[in-house]
Amino acid sequence: MIQIYKKDRYAIIISFVTVTIISYIYKPYLSNEIAQNIITIVSIFFGSYMTSLAVLVGTGYSKKLYQEEDKILNKQTRYATYRKIHTVRDYSKLTSIISVSTVLFVLVFLILTTRLNPKNANYQLIIFIHGLQVDIGVRMWSSIIYGMVIINFYMTFIFIKFLINTLVHESSSS
Repeated sequence: MIQIYKKDRYAIIISFVTVTIISYIYKPYLSNEIAQNIITIVSIFFGSYMTSLAVLVGTGYSKKLYQEEDKILNKQTRYATYRKIHTVRDYSKLTSIISVSTVLFVLVFLILTTRLNPKNANYQLIIFIHGLQVDIGVRMWSSIIYGMVIINFYMTFIFIKFLINTLVHESSSS
């Protein structure tokens, strides 16, 4: 199981739900060009995650992270000795899953929208769940994609902080 700090878990959930609901209400148009740009941006984010890990592996900071216990996650989980390097591993797994999921989700969106008639911009697939009308068409897909993009921005921010900490540690130990 992937373990991350509660504050980050809550921030991810709240930001995803908030952006998804706001974008569903205000119906921003997600064109194929924007969707392709999202794939490019998420790919760049993913590259920055891999760069952060490569920087970590090439430094003595990874040994320091292995030696330090992650007291926050030790309290949150059943693990007695959850180390900070394990936290980095779990954040890396999560960001990889989120990035790949976002790209796949956008690709499915592109496939669905290119198969639809472009003249029918109001395409909707509506289902009823317990009497509530739910649109699971283009509007819902667009909203979920915007929510996933905000998660990618948040995870990139976390990895930039991590990269800066790595650089500070390496410069202080030199």
